[in-house]
Amino acid sequence: MKIVIETLQENEINNVASLITESFTENEPLTRHIQVSKDCFYKWCKNMIKEIFDDKLCLIAKNNDGVIVGCLIAKTMKNEETPKSEEIKPIEDFLRDISRFYPIEIDTNNTVHLSMVATKLGYEGNSICYFLIQEFIKKATEINYEYIITELTSKGTQHICLNKVGFKSQYEVEYKVYETFKSVDGKCVLAVKKIKDV
Repeated sequence: MKIVIETLQENEINNVASLITESFTENEPLTRHIQVSKDCFYKWCKNMIKEIFDDKLCLIAKNNDGVIVGCLIAKTMKNEETPKSEEIKPIEDFLRDISRFYPIEIDTNNTVHLSMVATKLGYEGNSICYFLIQEFIKKATEINYEYIITELTSKGTQHICLNKVGFKSQYEVEYKVYETFKSVDGKCVLAVKKIKDV
């Protein structure tokens, strides 16, 4: 399958929010565990994408027929505040807590945050997330960012980022350490990729 990577356009936000909602509520360990409703996740995700849209960092992958089959959501560090949602608050609290383990030398002016990457259900196994992340690294390099940071919550993104595209683990924590996620297998990895030498 041929994949074309493009910058997200405003009229595609709803479609992308739906794709992420389906993917995360089915496959992402934390979202699945706390059983966030699809309606709630969709509203939260759509609002978040709208708030960061002007950063022009979000990417989509389209197949031969022009169908969006994957997406990557990223933002500048100046846009770190996300829309509030009571259902999603346990995940937001978890990510906020572990974010203190990022290296202190990372500056909000030279760092971009890879927030989410997702493949449309039914299109897994086509390396879509890999191609999106590769293209994002290229884009961030061209814009002159020095670092990319991300929280890797699934085994799939951990494998891609740590083994294929050069991210380095900064901190790892098993979900069971946190009361809310004590029955969730696996771990979250805070990862950083240095993409430019100053």
